[in-house]
Amino acid sequence: MIKAQKKQELTWLVVVSALGLCEALRAGKVSFDTAGTLLFWPFSRDKLQENDFDSELIDILYRASELEDVYRLAPDQYSNVLSELINAIHVYMNSLSQEIVADKKWLPDLLETSSID
Repeated sequence: MIKAQKKQELTWLVVVSALGLCEALRAGKVSFDTAGTLLFWPFSRDKLQENDFDSELIDILYRASELEDVYRLAPDQYSNVLSELINAIHVYMNSLSQEIVADKKWLPDLLETSSID
């Protein structure tokens, strides 16, 4: 199981990444395939669910993974659905503890534990 502190850090990384990907989708800077490969795919949701992450976060990823279907099947609704999702992400972020954001330098830690070729 993931420790509480690590879970808070991962929650912030996921939610900020989700927001960035949604904004990039809105601006046409990433494709649905790219967003899906990076975060918006069932495996991401499943892994968070297996590790008892918040159901709201899992729902955000579920909704994000459905964006391509909305775009394809109801293109006139896509902009509204995406805006609603971005708003939901903001609301969720407001519910999270801000302490973890101000107290952690993620990039140095990630670079230390990863090999970059």
